[in-house]
Amino acid sequence: MQLWIWRNIHIALPDDWEMLQYSREHDQGKCAFADRYQFRLELTWKKFPGPPDFDRMLSDYGSKLTNEKGLKNLKQFKVGRWQGIGGELGDLWTSRYGAWMKRERILVEIVFIWPQVREADIENEVLRFAGEESSRQEGLQRWKTFGMELFASDEYALSECQIEPGVASMTFTDPANPDRLENFERRGMVEDWLEASVSEWLRVQFPKDLQVHFENSYLVGEREIQRIAGTHRTKKIGGLGSKELHFEGAAWICPEDGRLYCFRTKNPADDPSHRRAGERLACCNHLWVGNE
Repeated sequence: MQLWIWRNIHIALPDDWEMLQYSREHDQGKCAFADRYQFRLELTWKKFPGPPDFDRMLSDYGSKLTNEKGLKNLKQFKVGRWQGIGGELGDLWTSRYGAWMKRERILVEIVFIWPQVREADIENEVLRFAGEESSRQEGLQRWKTFGMELFASDEYALSECQIEPGVASMTFTDPANPDRLENFERRGMVEDWLEASVSEWLRVQFPKDLQVHFENSYLVGEREIQRIAGTHRTKKIGGLGSKELHFEGAAWICPEDGRLYCFRTKNPADDPSHRRAGERLACCNHLWVGNE
């Protein structure tokens, strides 16, 4: 089983189920997972003012699926905190469960799609583990997806997500100030595109006229971490005056999987919050120490 953490929801799924759809929205969204043949599971969430009446909700849901979608052999299930219904939908079996996440104040739904026979053992194993993510570091939110395990600042929101063959990049931004952001990246096929050193590649990820405050490297186990930090002055929106921004980043190639990992931040230079300590990005289940 492979652990996924998205929007403070954790779930463990069979190793060959991969995320093919995702949502950056905080209050309402969906992630969908598929094996090599078809979609197998949907994870949806929606902000709610309080826990719903599950008995009534499931009854209405079952009637709608039966009358509008032709669901047959309707059954009700309960696995731990998860309550659900299931039945035959065409040549598939589908099971739909819901649970209320108290801390996040969201209603979460998990939909299983079984191509032939419902695999109750897998279904129950997934549901018994699924729930709210609680292993946060103070002031940080944990994500585990697309081959990365990362800790983003708790008040930041997922603003950009670039997922392409060989590239996974997630950017988190402070909704109150776009000059405060954090970017986490994992890049594969390094031997095919990296023609410079890791330190040279890291340098070009920042403004050309960056005033470098420090640039060094250090070892964490067998990993040689390249680091850089500096400031850059840019015009304010509208061109009225300028502002100074602080940039910092680290990059390395993991000796176990051969991929390049990178963590970058941007903050107002006078913002003390840019001095963040702790474990922020993982490669091969080994976390490195981020900004001190």
